[in-house]
Amino acid sequence: MAGKYEPQPFHVIGPDAEEGQFGCIISSGFQTLAVSVRLAWQANGLQATNLGAGTLDQLNWLKPVRPGDTLSVEMEVMEKRQSRSKPDRGFVRFKYTTFNQDGEAVMTMECPQIVSCRT
Repeated sequence: MAGKYEPQPFHVIGPDAEEGQFGCIISSGFQTLAVSVRLAWQANGLQATNLGAGTLDQLNWLKPVRPGDTLSVEMEVMEKRQSRSKPDRGFVRFKYTTFNQDGEAVMTMECPQIVSCRT
């Protein structure tokens, strides 16, 4: 299935990946992004207040994610403000940092979330 949608052989074909610049198959950056969002969603407590996000900013893949890596995600609140036009919601900008099992940052991104809030 991955070969159908993933055009880069270092993500899906063992021999090509082993001879490539990374020395083995690595995760697609978008797969790393999807896993990171899932981990953050499970842990962040926003499930009851999240109203979505319209953009991702400053998405950076810093290191390859390799088979067997264990990922964790930290979220930092960068800023928050209440909506001027809709007082029942606000905006929170989070910085996500994804780490591998060695504590190395493998991905960062900023994501402004729309959240419900008390008036």
